[in-house]
Amino acid sequence: MASDRSHNAPVHPDLTDAVTAPSEQAGSVERARAEQHYRQAVRRAGLAVVFGIAGVFVIEALLGATSADRPGLLVTAALAATIGIIWFAFVPRSWFGDLRVFVAAAVSELVLLAMVAMTGGLHSFYTGYLVVPAVVLILAGSARQILALWALAVAGIAVMALRSALVGEAHPEGAFSRLLLLGMCVATCAAVALATGRQRVVTTERAAGLADESVAVRSMAMTDALTNLPNRRALPEHLARFVADAARTGLPFSVVAIDVDGLKAVNDSFGHDAGDQLLRSFAKAIHEAIRGSDVGLRVGGDEFLILLPRTSQVLAKGVAERLIETASMSRSELGPTRFSYGIATQGADERGESVVSRADAALGAAKRERTEASS
Repeated sequence: MASDRSHNAPVHPDLTDAVTAPSEQAGSVERARAEQHYRQAVRRAGLAVVFGIAGVFVIEALLGATSADRPGLLVTAALAATIGIIWFAFVPRSWFGDLRVFVAAAVSELVLLAMVAMTGGLHSFYTGYLVVPAVVLILAGSARQILALWALAVAGIAVMALRSALVGEAHPEGAFSRLLLLGMCVATCAAVALATGRQRVVTTERAAGLADESVAVRSMAMTDALTNLPNRRALPEHLARFVADAARTGLPFSVVAIDVDGLKAVNDSFGHDAGDQLLRSFAKAIHEAIRGSDVGLRVGGDEFLILLPRTSQVLAKGVAERLIETASMSRSELGPTRFSYGIATQGADERGESVVSRADAALGAAKRERTEASS
């Protein structure tokens, strides 16, 4: 039962974390979200390229290729499709880390080099396809990776050239020009990748910065500037959280509504600066009196609310009385300061706003009783 729980019980991490996490982690969360979206976009592009090339090779083999090139194209199409299925369906996404896109591009380059070798080597009409992995690798934003990929392609072409020289094949006409064109295309891809990588970093940091600013603005809007306590705008969010916690645990929450009855007298006698100091001192007393899972709010000029999760009305009354005793003693130099309070504990399936309304009504009744007693 809630009444058996000491108010000095340990802080409930599930409640405390919900308050502190958004302001501390908004930027990192936005960065992670941007990275995830980017990886998904790269994955979709990779799927389209791998299976698109496989489809193009099949069509080329059936409709346009010579009889000598047809087997090599069909084998390449089958190889590309098989490797693509294994890569996207069975290779864990955690493998290779930041080099995952490069590894996929390198495997694709090896497949295309095999296709070039099977369709005539240096004489192959399909040498231009070797640039496709470099184009896809632009998405990784790394010029260094593209140049490493081109080094792999050059090594493969060098092996083909050495083989041709060893078997005495004639040097293919225009081979050097084709290789020069491929090199120029790869260099262009590297330049674009460099610009893409820089822009990606700028965009990600800008999104993270906007997320941080958004959280900061929201925090300012939901915080009382004088006392640094949450204000009335923050109340619905906290109530929803406490109602959900009560439904999950079966332990109700209590609401203490407190008025600083002596605020007007302090303002009149000592000035508004003294009244502001009184409110700040009371807010400090609230901070010191409640647990990390509790929430103190300033919801009006001299009205405060304290939300106490997993707390019965009896325990809530003890908290209120200790708080008022401490606050009254700390302001003795300003003369006697009086406080009134009302308490309500959540009933079965009761909405949070209803609990607050009952606490306000109890506060109003307490203030009327005090007025009648003093008149």
